[in-house]
Amino acid sequence: MVAPRALSPYPTPSSPDPYAVQASSPLFAKLPRELRDVVWGYVLGGRVVHMNWGVGSGEGGGGGGGGEARIRQLSGEVCVGSTHVCGLCYRRWGTRSLRKGRDGVVGVREVLGICRAVYFEAVAVLYSANTFDFTDTWPYADFRYLTWNVPISSLLHITSLNLTCNDIPYPTALSAPAALPLSSTVFLSLPHWYTVFKTLSLLKGLRNLQIKLVFARAAPNTAHLTPERAQEAEDELLAPLRQLDYIVGMRRREAVGFEVLLPEMCRGQGEVAGELKMVGWTVVGD
Repeated sequence: MVAPRALSPYPTPSSPDPYAVQASSPLFAKLPRELRDVVWGYVLGGRVVHMNWGVGSGEGGGGGGGGEARIRQLSGEVCVGSTHVCGLCYRRWGTRSLRKGRDGVVGVREVLGICRAVYFEAVAVLYSANTFDFTDTWPYADFRYLTWNVPISSLLHITSLNLTCNDIPYPTALSAPAALPLSSTVFLSLPHWYTVFKTLSLLKGLRNLQIKLVFARAAPNTAHLTPERAQEAEDELLAPLRQLDYIVGMRRREAVGFEVLLPEMCRGQGEVAGELKMVGWTVVGD
């Protein structure tokens, strides 16, 4: 999500109160800031925003095919599940998310685009008062591009995020000796997996985070899987979440919820699961 194109992605208002120099409504501008925040919360908050990655128009990485062919572009739509059947709850994006001009959050862009004063004041409420759903966005390593699409100043305001990872590859600890000789793509790419949670560690304002992990359907043979190897696989899967310990530790005394739902064969009894529980995580095993 980005600001309207005419605006700087890193706004630096010259006045502590932008409404003093540019007011879209004299009556609204005279309200105390606290009341204006309540209004913004009512207009922009209390929603689930489904996020999706599309292919942007920029070229990256240089020529010769050695770099990345396209720059990923983040878009989002407000969930309508409370009043209608929301196809985005089931990831039915189709080609709509790839159309030009879909950057930003559909349903709130019009408000943020009114003027600079509205954007400066309302954008923090947009990020802090909604839940952002990144279901099934992990396979493409697109989290690397999150900071390209959303300014760090806005990422710091995000308080609630859901990340459902369907069809995650199996930890390499399951690949031998008990596993079937499956393609290497069935097994986890650790650098890729760490990138997802390294990016999430930038969200210092998180208070609610739910991560759900679901293994791919092509399962290795676990008939002779020992408890020790199963625990090793679980630790490999959860190790990147250690990067979020600092955030969780800061929030331990607050009313927060950090939860990870483990896939089949994982009991939540491994070394890493124990560490996560110690700093405030809820770890739900199979």
